[in-house]
Amino acid sequence: MLKKIILISGIWSYTNIIFTALNLTLIALIFSRFLTVSDYGSYVSANLIIEFLSNIGGLGVSAFLIQREKIDNKIISVCFLLISLLSLLLILILNTTYFLDLNSPNISEIFFISRILSWNILSKNLLSVINAIWFRELKNKPITQISIISGFISFLLVIFLTSSIDPFKALLIFTISQPIIQLIISLRLIKFKLFLVYDFLIIKEIFDYGIPIVFTRLIGYLNLNSPKIVCSIFLGNYELGILSSAILITESIHRIFFSSMWSIWMPLLGKIRREAPIRFGEFYLRLRTIQAATIIPILLLLFWMRRPLLTYLLPERFYQIESLLPGLIFAGLFLSMNYLFRPTLILIGKTRQRLKFDLLRLILSFMFLIPLSNLGIIYITFALVLIELILFLISQYLLKDIIKKSLFQQFYPLRGTFIAVLVTSIIYCGTAIFLNYDFNLFSFIFYSLFILITYVFIVFKIDKSLMFEIRDLTKILFKDSKVIDS
Repeated sequence: MLKKIILISGIWSYTNIIFTALNLTLIALIFSRFLTVSDYGSYVSANLIIEFLSNIGGLGVSAFLIQREKIDNKIISVCFLLISLLSLLLILILNTTYFLDLNSPNISEIFFISRILSWNILSKNLLSVINAIWFRELKNKPITQISIISGFISFLLVIFLTSSIDPFKALLIFTISQPIIQLIISLRLIKFKLFLVYDFLIIKEIFDYGIPIVFTRLIGYLNLNSPKIVCSIFLGNYELGILSSAILITESIHRIFFSSMWSIWMPLLGKIRREAPIRFGEFYLRLRTIQAATIIPILLLLFWMRRPLLTYLLPERFYQIESLLPGLIFAGLFLSMNYLFRPTLILIGKTRQRLKFDLLRLILSFMFLIPLSNLGIIYITFALVLIELILFLISQYLLKDIIKKSLFQQFYPLRGTFIAVLVTSIIYCGTAIFLNYDFNLFSFIFYSLFILITYVFIVFKIDKSLMFEIRDLTKILFKDSKVIDS
């Protein structure tokens, strides 16, 4: 019964991921037609501030509710009260910047936008509390349904606003309204009664658990957004707008696995670790190979098709993204082979090592990003390649003791993927030159399908076992454990 619940929960989770990605992509394409690059950069800078404060205001309450053995209306009410007060305090502090003398017009504009968006701190954090209640019961269905309903409403709102008011104001209204719509629908559907209550013992328990979580999340947040932060400080809003747009494209690809890490991939590894610990390293590498073999061809397709993709999807003022994508894609190659490493450290109880690894990444980020950013925006992407390469090599060295596999044994399962990428690239270049490839819609579709089909065919010829890994691993999680012992 539990296996069926996990499977259904996973299906709803991926449905939510796919719908949200498509909806946000359509909305982003609409706004790209109306906004200037600098306006988008100002919006990203302000949003960086809001997201940072949201991590503080959340106080790790969602994780606290998920891990707690029992929850009731009293605990949930205390969480709502505490999150509301803390979020309102942060909103108040942020809005006091109105009284500061900000000499720079650029900084004044960013803080003005931040004050408008500050109400997202409250709505997003309250929404995370409700979602945590559903997550702990593996009820992804209502979360997905609410996401779909609010997504349609938001899409219609965007269409109406962009045709009736200033597009930048429309973007701000959309950003504020989306989490509020989700919160209102969630409050209507959630089955618990809120009442005004405070319990110092529960509050102390939340703080004791939440403060380390907040600290860890802030480090993770800085790691994830360090290129944007450095670009905002040292280059400006125009460059930030271009960089953020490029990062948005590659992040959408990585989100396929990031968003389902703790709903699918980690439960699977956890099951293997409990039932066949001696084979944990083997299955870790099998999972990593599946992830890399899935993401790498998408990154490869983006690399070769980046120019026609940008031509057909974005206005000309965003075409500078093309020069940034190669660096982001190569950094993504190393990242895609390392998705499992940090979550695995938590799975096996090495939380201190996880914190050290995150701190190392933060140090490397600012050590490379700050000096290279002075050379121009494109060098920020070069810095990301260096950072991800260094972290990948360090993680492989640390994995030797964790999964009991040598460096050669760690890299060998990826041979089929890398050979397929190399051969596909050679075939693509040869045929593109021979057929005098030009950028029209037909050739774009043809070559996109050609790259993917060629890659799959070569992988199948070189390493047929890779094509059956997902089937075997699905049996492990949802059928029985006999496959583990085979």
